[in-house]
Amino acid sequence: MSHHYSHHNHTHDHSDHHHSHIDHIGKDRRSLLIAMITTASIMVVQLIGSYIANSIALRADAGHMLTDVGALLVAYLALRLYEASKNDKKKLQRFTFGFKRVEIIAALVNGVVLLSVCVLVIKEAVERLLGHSEHVHGDTMLAVAGFGFIANGISAIVLYKSHHLSTRSAYLHVMSDLLSSLAVIIGGIIMHFTHIEWIDPVLSLLIIVFIVRNGYKLVRSAARILMDVAPKGADRAMIEATILSIEGVINVHDVHVWQIDTDNNAVSAHIVSDGSRSHEEILADVRTKIENDYSLSHSTFQIESDSFAQSHHCNGCESTKK
Repeated sequence: MSHHYSHHNHTHDHSDHHHSHIDHIGKDRRSLLIAMITTASIMVVQLIGSYIANSIALRADAGHMLTDVGALLVAYLALRLYEASKNDKKKLQRFTFGFKRVEIIAALVNGVVLLSVCVLVIKEAVERLLGHSEHVHGDTMLAVAGFGFIANGISAIVLYKSHHLSTRSAYLHVMSDLLSSLAVIIGGIIMHFTHIEWIDPVLSLLIIVFIVRNGYKLVRSAARILMDVAPKGADRAMIEATILSIEGVINVHDVHVWQIDTDNNAVSAHIVSDGSRSHEEILADVRTKIENDYSLSHSTFQIESDSFAQSHHCNGCESTKK
């Protein structure tokens, strides 16, 4: 009697990875809380200062800060939800991967908000350039921007070594704020000596270039993960070729490789054996090769005999043969 063996393999060290991951969550959560309080403080100061200085750059930056507070809050709540879900066995029965995608969704929302803010800033800047000019108090603008630069610098430092995508998205928000404050400081210095009013809206438009560039990258990165796109350097064709190079493998089909989140990449495949080696030997070789070549430690491989594959029409399932 012939027997069919199906092996499902998860090779990474769960205990070490689990503790490391929890440490990262706690650190990122504390960093987000500090950044959130700091950013909210900057927002209030800039909002008041923008009306005193009559500066569109400060006003736009204050609105930017408001969205950043929201972005930081979303990222913070995403980590809290993910952390809380680790011990909720009932929810984990349905969400079998846990809540690892929560932070990806949070990052996507943050990126969309960031790009939306750009539209508002462009509108205000263009209106000012087209003739709706008002006197800008450069000294007040300079003082408020200086405060914002220092406070944003503190937030950037605490978020610099962030681990999760949602936290890194918050870091991008803070960095854009930091550069905005720097640009406003430079503009304030120039306006103090030259009294050229159009510098204010032009600065706003220059800041937008950086925001759009990073916002697009953030949205694209989150969208790729949500679409289960294969990570760079580990596409399906490469995986198939590697598996077929293993002794005893004559066919491979249903190969899938994707990112679960920013830290975990996964691969699954049906592998057809020629019967010359045991399934355990083939599985060990495939697992070692895939992990070493592609850093894919979360793997699920089903080993099939050729007769099983033929009888179940598996060779027609996106198969690749030697």
